[in-house]
Amino acid sequence: MVLALAVLGTVAGSLLVAAGPRFPVAHTRAGLVVGPAFGIWPLLAVLSVAPAVAAVMLLLVRQWAPALAMTASLGALAVGRALLELQLVRDPARAARAELAAPTGLGVLHPGPGAWLLLVGELMLAAGGIAAAVEVGSARGERSQDEPASPPTTLLVGVGCAVLAGVGLLASPYGSDSPYLVPRSVLDAPGWAAAGGFALAVALGLAVALACSSPDSRVAAGGLVGAALAVLGVAAPRVVEAAAAPSLRVAAGPVLALVGASGLAVLATWVGEHGRRVALAVAEGRPAGGAAAARVEPLPAGPSADV
Repeated sequence: MVLALAVLGTVAGSLLVAAGPRFPVAHTRAGLVVGPAFGIWPLLAVLSVAPAVAAVMLLLVRQWAPALAMTASLGALAVGRALLELQLVRDPARAARAELAAPTGLGVLHPGPGAWLLLVGELMLAAGGIAAAVEVGSARGERSQDEPASPPTTLLVGVGCAVLAGVGLLASPYGSDSPYLVPRSVLDAPGWAAAGGFALAVALGLAVALACSSPDSRVAAGGLVGAALAVLGVAAPRVVEAAAAPSLRVAAGPVLALVGASGLAVLATWVGEHGRRVALAVAEGRPAGGAAAARVEPLPAGPSADV
């Protein structure tokens, strides 16, 4: 039941987030629709759906641990994204979300159905992540001693990458020459946007720390991949929108976030490969790093001496 809730929340939430920008995200009092500002909806859709597709594919090949860990990390960061969408619902003009709604004048913007779809989708992703985390926690106590453990340096490297990505998420999303589109860091952003930025950074750190401290390398790899994909979904549109719009400039913050996400992805690959080698060594009866190296074969009994 919990697994079904995790899958349902992740798939449905991803589809709603992908569909949101195709509907009016905001509109003026006169009814003028403001949608995806620079035509990058295909990128937004791919970034929204790809993590759910990856999780479902892992489940289909019975890789439960990495799929649930990935879903849990995605859900953790979806909480921060939901707060960002709440700012979009409350005041689209001050949300600084140029990929979704870019004001072209001083008039007040009102949220459209696309903004509500984004908010509901993020909440469903968060609910799916909670269900996945519960399932991972219940399965952790049933872990076999023969399962490969994560390398001891994983936590240090993972937290370093998470800090780098978190700093990038807290910084200004882009530079702007437009008087109607003013980017802000979380320190001077509107209330819900600031709360969402801080929640993203905190959730990223917690997700990476919990994944890296897992005794199962498959859970660690899945959690790291989920965190990397979640950061990519936030930072990549900021870079693309800034590069595509003549009135915007690429800022250092999203670039740092992408570098941190790349580090998490590389770390996940290394952890997964380490776990595969250890499992193969254990299956073949050879000594390996980690838990396998700790096994000591019993000494053969020698001949007893008669006194």
